[in-house]
Amino acid sequence: MKILRFIFVPTLVLGCIPTATLRGQDAAPEAYATWSKLELSPEIRTFKERMRDGASLEAADKKFLEERVLPQLGLEDNRATIERVRRRIREWLIADIGLEKTQDDMNKTVLDAMSKLARDQAVEFPVQVNAMLLLGDLRAKDGKPWPQAVDALATAASDPKLPMALRIATLAGLAKHVEAANVKAVDNPVPTPVSKSALTAIQAILVEPLANDSRIPQDWLVSRAVMLLPAIARPPSNELLGRLTKILADPVRAIDVRVRTAAVLGTITGKKSEKIVPAMVDSIRGLAILSLETEQAAAEQQRFEIEYRSFVGGEQARNAEEPALQKFISEQTCRRAAWRLTTLADALLSVDGKSGLAMLLDGSGDAKGSGDAKGSGDAKGSGDAKGSGDAKGSGDAKNSGDAAKTLAACLRAGGASLDSHPDEQSLQEALVALKQSDQPAAGPDTPDANTPPVKSPRAPATPQPYNPFGS
Repeated sequence: MKILRFIFVPTLVLGCIPTATLRGQDAAPEAYATWSKLELSPEIRTFKERMRDGASLEAADKKFLEERVLPQLGLEDNRATIERVRRRIREWLIADIGLEKTQDDMNKTVLDAMSKLARDQAVEFPVQVNAMLLLGDLRAKDGKPWPQAVDALATAASDPKLPMALRIATLAGLAKHVEAANVKAVDNPVPTPVSKSALTAIQAILVEPLANDSRIPQDWLVSRAVMLLPAIARPPSNELLGRLTKILADPVRAIDVRVRTAAVLGTITGKKSEKIVPAMVDSIRGLAILSLETEQAAAEQQRFEIEYRSFVGGEQARNAEEPALQKFISEQTCRRAAWRLTTLADALLSVDGKSGLAMLLDGSGDAKGSGDAKGSGDAKGSGDAKGSGDAKGSGDAKNSGDAAKTLAACLRAGGASLDSHPDEQSLQEALVALKQSDQPAAGPDTPDANTPPVKSPRAPATPQPYNPFGS
């Protein structure tokens, strides 16, 4: 989603400025008509010097910020330079402050003003979005994200009454706090203020009903929220695992949302949750098949439409459509399919073979049923969701650690093939291999499933310079 830009005009100026000068503000509004004019004014420069030299934020300073500086976010004359204005506020106006308390006081003033502005439906939407972005930009004196902004960001990110674009801007700010905190949840299980607030917001996002009128932005919001979990939710609660497992197995959810959820489950699921791992493995297998079948169905539909146009249009139309008949699946589609398969493979087993869901199943081949994890909040029978391509009736052998490793090898091989040869043949071969891996062993002559299926020799593909999924 494209987030509209906003214009912000910070003009901190006060402190030692004479009272007469402050009264003169009302008489000379032209001096603050735009951010450029404000930044050049002697008042703002005097204010900035005082703050840098260690002055405190006095009541007059705060009033100047609230009445002259911060309201410039909504000025129409600043709209075209909104990005620069917000950057100057963050990097110049409220940065390089002498005292830590002064820095906190300035940030608090900005926080209060921007929180109100972001929720003010009377202002233009770009103003709301940029006000929220500024909250995520606030920095403490040490240069790290200002911790006091976390609660405001978490509350807004999980507020279903706010527009989705505004929540996306908020979550981007919250992500900065999570990343900067560098929480080592495995080593330090004691929740931090950042992890508590962020986790509460994320769990609220995960249980929201799907909105038909804003599915794409909601998918982005859920994906971004899920990807923050490894930093703040290890080990995860049974409730959280249940919610994630439901998303993974939900055929209504977007495929990429489910793929990212699988990646997170492969990272945060611990040995204590091994009973529900078979359900996750089943869902991953079904999701991989579904993702390839979806692309194949789209190619078949395109083939039908082209052939129909050729038939209706006669020989001249057939000649015109001939080049299009050679390729029904774009290279980017194959790259995306390769990313999906590789990500699912990593969820099952890391490249170094030391982590992943498969490792939780080693020595526990007696796990019965894939969707019967009780008390974990998981949807029962998640492995047999109709229409999702998931395999039904998973047995002990199919849910053993070795079987999960075999599936991971098959997925990784398919992803590598699609990446090196991004075409319809690779996609079909990957789909066939996955479906074969889903079948029970026929006997001693059955090939080892860890070995990728034999493929016809093919010349290496020509490297493409604009590959969004890697080289």
